[in-house]
Amino acid sequence: MSETTGWRIINWGWLGWIETALKAVAIVASFVAVTRIPAGAAIELGGHPRLVALIVLGLLTVTDIAQVVLRLRLKDIISMVFAVFYLAAHAAMWVALAAAPAVAQPFAVVFCAFILLGDAVKLRFVTQTGYTEAGASNETVRNLVLFMLTVYTVLLLAVLL
Repeated sequence: MSETTGWRIINWGWLGWIETALKAVAIVASFVAVTRIPAGAAIELGGHPRLVALIVLGLLTVTDIAQVVLRLRLKDIISMVFAVFYLAAHAAMWVALAAAPAVAQPFAVVFCAFILLGDAVKLRFVTQTGYTEAGASNETVRNLVLFMLTVYTVLLLAVLL
């Protein structure tokens, strides 16, 4: 997609909407997880039973900032709103998992599973359409999606173990 001067709504097609819907389930799961944190629960990282998951999720949360920046450059209203909620969802899941790991675990499983499903659809979209962004080749975009599938698989395993 080329950069434009004004904000607009891009037609991402049905695969784009399926990806968005799947990841929206993950977003909702993270926000529900935060509401389930018991009153007075504190974030304690030392000896945390899901420390690997917290580290991976923390890194993913930080990288989501780059997604917001890319969406600012793309100037697509829908993907910008989505990127902000996606960043907030990652932060919310990190807080929930850090403060109440046992309570947050099932929500984290749903979170990871639906992001993985969404990224599988995204891989199909990128492959089928030849999509590129920010000057990256289609191969680079596909490899990034494959990398994210791997990272979320690692996160899911870290949440389950």
